[in-house]
Amino acid sequence: MKILALDLGTATGWAFYDSGVITSGTWILATVKEIQEANASPFYCDPRPGRLKLHLESFHPTFDYLFFENVLFAKTRIQAQLWGGFRAIASLFCPPSRLRGVAIQTIKKFATGSGAATKEQMIAAVPNCKRIIDDNEADAYHLLQFALKELRCP
Repeated sequence: MKILALDLGTATGWAFYDSGVITSGTWILATVKEIQEANASPFYCDPRPGRLKLHLESFHPTFDYLFFENVLFAKTRIQAQLWGGFRAIASLFCPPSRLRGVAIQTIKKFATGSGAATKEQMIAAVPNCKRIIDDNEADAYHLLQFALKELRCP
């Protein structure tokens, strides 16, 4: 079984399970400068959705399930629209029966025992044998572990 787990955002954490092997990382979908330039342009075109699509295409069709961190609240309308776009793009790569959104608090509680865990606690909860770059990758790693448990994978 192959599973892709995503912490969707401008810095998207990802973790991939393929026959017992886990790889992970973070995709930077845009720099601050690129976002500012897109906002200043009269022909606004945010690069992040297109870059997410390109990264997902590099995995597709090699995964059976796609799990993503399900954001339920956003501070601004722009954040909500961007996250909704990310979710819509992700949904194009997996049939609904194999697409799973998991609440942030559920992932935090699974990883640390607390649904209010900090970024630092999420990173610290990753086993020492796994090198993690940032909190986005840590979240994706824990989401993948959650997925493996839910799907009863070895």
